[in-house]
Amino acid sequence: MNLKHARLLIFSAIVFTALLSSCRKTDTETAPSKNKTINTFIHNYLRTEKWYLWYDQAPEVAPDDRDPNEYLNALLYTEKDKWSFVIDTVTYNSLITGTYYGYGFAYRWHIDNTLRVSLVFDNSPMAIAGIKRGYEIMEINGKRVSYIQNNGLWNTILGEDKLGVSNTFKFKDTNGNIFTKTLAKASVTQNTVFNTKIFNNVNGTNVGYLYFHSFMNESGEAELKTAFNNFQANNVTRLVIDLRYNGGGSLLTAVDFGGLIKGADRAGNRFLNLKHNSYHTSTDAYANLAQLAQSLRNVDKVVFITTPSTASASEIMINCLKPYMDVKVVGDVTDGKPVGMEAAEDKTTGMLLVAITFKTVNSLGVGDYFSGITPDAYCYDGLDKEFGDENENCLKQALYYLKNSSFDNSILSKKSSVVTPAQPEFRGVKRLISAF
Repeated sequence: MNLKHARLLIFSAIVFTALLSSCRKTDTETAPSKNKTINTFIHNYLRTEKWYLWYDQAPEVAPDDRDPNEYLNALLYTEKDKWSFVIDTVTYNSLITGTYYGYGFAYRWHIDNTLRVSLVFDNSPMAIAGIKRGYEIMEINGKRVSYIQNNGLWNTILGEDKLGVSNTFKFKDTNGNIFTKTLAKASVTQNTVFNTKIFNNVNGTNVGYLYFHSFMNESGEAELKTAFNNFQANNVTRLVIDLRYNGGGSLLTAVDFGGLIKGADRAGNRFLNLKHNSYHTSTDAYANLAQLAQSLRNVDKVVFITTPSTASASEIMINCLKPYMDVKVVGDVTDGKPVGMEAAEDKTTGMLLVAITFKTVNSLGVGDYFSGITPDAYCYDGLDKEFGDENENCLKQALYYLKNSSFDNSILSKKSSVVTPAQPEFRGVKRLISAF
């Protein structure tokens, strides 16, 4: 089945499913609680209908009244699944348009063990306050970041994701100036493409660079096509695609992205295969490379920049382009998600179950990279530089490779030498927002 007509997509469609266990209640029966209703739906979908990819390796737990995400976690094959979650339909629909309540920024630990702003969305509270990538976060609400880290407060320090919730931040900018800002959470719409650039005459070729933040935002594909239209007009034949914080999203966007890179040269060639468990092979699907109006021609090399936050559709695109061109990866090992999800709605409660239901492989049958995609050259995230700065550590390495077909040993950084404090591991929907 062609992916364009497939039932299962990654965060691009809702499957409306009736609650199998619902039946007529007698006057003497007690209606189940909302939690038990949702949990019964979860159990029936994953276990009775066997849509869960690992249904035969997951625990059997009867539905009860606990929180639906807590119940779901009890049902998961946790050795591999850290992604499935439950969410209300309204929030889900907001997320797929790239909108959430927050400050519009993300942070990461830099190589010097300072906590830095890693990105800021346009027109967000942080952007309006003048905060930029590379600024050091010294304190939040009067607590030093070392105290927050040592006491495990990252998941609570910023409060609920609601309109108007405020926090006070102490920053140090890239010139060493220290200042404090008190900001309130607002509705943030993520922009997807950051800092597109063209580097001319890199060993006789023009190199296009862009940072792409998410495959989930519906407006992201339009931004992507605008960027490639500019690349096309400037005869770009080599690319650096920066996916360092991209947690994935729609497979259809990933397929179109592949088409923008290689569709003009390989139109009709198999790009992606989706495979389900043995009960649902009839819904297996595929996607071929297609030429789009903005597709580039004769792109022979692409370098992807990755980190452990690079996941799902980002990894799938890297894996699926490898059979057709010189693909290199610089940065760090990716998240390791060669599987996909669908959103199934319990119409009784308006809640969505978003669970792993299929795996993905490329045209050569290669997948199963649950340990992540290993980079060809390790390099630390250059948080002290803006996206697109040719002196930023990872972009510098990528450009060096495109010029010399080898890596610069002076830039190389073995993973074991990059020791920074551990950040909280976000599970489920929090992995997809990738920002605060």
